[in-house]
Amino acid sequence: MSLERRISFDKVYEYGEKGIIGKEEFTSFFERIPLVEKALRETEEASGLQYPPVFFEPVLTVIRYPSSTFSGAVIYAACRLMEYRGELQPSVVFYVPFVIFSREETLRACAVHEFLHYIYITKVLSKGNYMDLVGERLDSVEVHQAYDDTHTVPPSQWIRNAELVELLKK
Repeated sequence: MSLERRISFDKVYEYGEKGIIGKEEFTSFFERIPLVEKALRETEEASGLQYPPVFFEPVLTVIRYPSSTFSGAVIYAACRLMEYRGELQPSVVFYVPFVIFSREETLRACAVHEFLHYIYITKVLSKGNYMDLVGERLDSVEVHQAYDDTHTVPPSQWIRNAELVELLKK
């Protein structure tokens, strides 16, 4: 589907050059890129749409929830507005530790999940309904999960691959 894969490894290279990412982790990450490519291609084939630009962040994001002591969540990937070739556009960000340590099945499901967020964001932006992107204060795991679940589109309407839809349900 893609004529050109739009992927940015800039931060990974930067962290590797500065020695912030160890050589073993750097190598492990790039050894896993074919699995990421496969997941993106599979998502494109299942949807008939091109995957958005992909960025890789070297470190995980951990969200702490103020309403609960010792409560937090690790974010493995996200759909965010990023600057790509001089334009701000919805993009998918994968975190390097997730790419290195995730099972292939989990990586595939995550690629589809973030793609569904991308479609949601694109639809909202195209209609000018910017307030639909604003969530309540995400001060607990439950509220964050509800926000994540409602800021996506139904997989069965966009993904024509029953196996991928089942992976999302898991």
